Amino acid sequence: MSDNPLSTVSGRVDVMALPRDGRRQTIRVYLPPDYESSGRDYPVIYMFDGHNLFDVATSRWAKEWGIDETMERRHGKVPSSTVIVVGMDAPWEAQGRYAEYTIAEGVAHAEPGGDSSEADRQVHGHGARTAEFLISD
Repeated sequence: MSDNPLSTVSGRVDVMALPRDGRRQTIRVYLPPDYESSGRDYPVIYMFDGHNLFDVATSRWAKEWGIDETMERRHGKVPSSTVIVVGMDAPWEAQGRYAEYTIAEGVAHAEPGGDSSEADRQVHGHGARTAEFLISD
């Protein structure tokens, strides 16, 4: 749980910053309620847009995806669904987000209703580095 009164985190979500390409990459990790005491191994789900997964206070559009609430409801009821969820934050600007997820070069389009400063522009994808970060760090 967060100390932020605007936070909507349910259960345990640890937040850390890992070094990546000369900067800090924010990672958010949901851990099952019995993680510390069970002694068992858990499957792991990796997700993008970590800032949107668990907490309205960190989400881009003041709407979270409710991953933590879903996991908390399922814990104990559907044991095979108990997992660790690792979320990697994405850049806030559309072009940075597209570059993070794609391996191609192309044009990133501004999001509908988004910031007008995010006009269409050429993006150099570095998704291969993103994948390498996820599997090696």
